[in-house]
Amino acid sequence: DDELLQKYSLNDNEPDDYHYVGQSGCLEVESKSDEDDFTEVKDAMKDLNFNDMDSHNLWTVVSSVLHLGNVNFKSVDDTRGGEGSGVDNDESKKKLKIASDLLGIVSPEWFERALTITLLKDVRGSFIARRHSPMTATDNRNAICKELYNRTFNWLVQKINKAVQRDHGSGGSSKESIMVVG
Repeated sequence: DDELLQKYSLNDNEPDDYHYVGQSGCLEVESKSDEDDFTEVKDAMKDLNFNDMDSHNLWTVVSSVLHLGNVNFKSVDDTRGGEGSGVDNDESKKKLKIASDLLGIVSPEWFERALTITLLKDVRGSFIARRHSPMTATDNRNAICKELYNRTFNWLVQKINKAVQRDHGSGGSSKESIMVVG
């Protein structure tokens, strides 16, 4: 759906351009159509009583994770002579801005700081900024993406289970509902 691709800024890349998607090396199955599968997903969401906000939230998180996965970090010199990390290049900055906008984070610069710096409080109550290496910043990025994905997946399972229970009556156990999803 071109409108959704544009709305979530996914229209400029191919699937294998996204770090998290391209890792598998298997992006196409000859007997499957991505367009047909996506139509099935959207139809299933309607059948499961997903409203427009539910759909928007799902696509927002999935798109944000895809964009964040393409944010890379480089070593930068600290003003005090130490080493830290920052967003690598203009393309990474663009992806961070898109993810920030999608997630409602007002300042991509503050989001970058959250990924690249830890604030520690000393015994006097003062804060000390500890800069992270590019590898640690990447680990932070991956942890945020994993948590976003995990929470979204759990929400999705609960939403589907509620719809299945509603359609089949509330007599089934939660184990039976989860088995329907899995």
